[in-house]
Amino acid sequence: GFDAALMRFLSWIASMSCSDWATHSFLSEWTTANPQGDPINGWAVLALPDRPLEHQELADPIFKATGNRRSPMRPVFAPTSPKRALVAAFEDFAAQRRLDYEQRDELED
Repeated sequence: GFDAALMRFLSWIASMSCSDWATHSFLSEWTTANPQGDPINGWAVLALPDRPLEHQELADPIFKATGNRRSPMRPVFAPTSPKRALVAAFEDFAAQRRLDYEQRDELED
């Protein structure tokens, strides 16, 4: 589900600019607050369930209910969550790593 997609996304970002060790170090050292306000690291964030705040009916006419069938509902997630914060922080981290590599390559030339 969402966790597998998130891990694939983080791995894809890491493959462009970070080693496995850098990714592990980032996830181990980065912290945020869980829903109870306790600090947790990136690995713990990946283990958090992502529960929707609500479900909204799909507005597209193709999804309208017919007969005794209910129309499909779409989950609505919080605009900010520990997982979204993790992705944003990791994107910044990976961008800085790419910049560091580019500057190192320029110095070697």
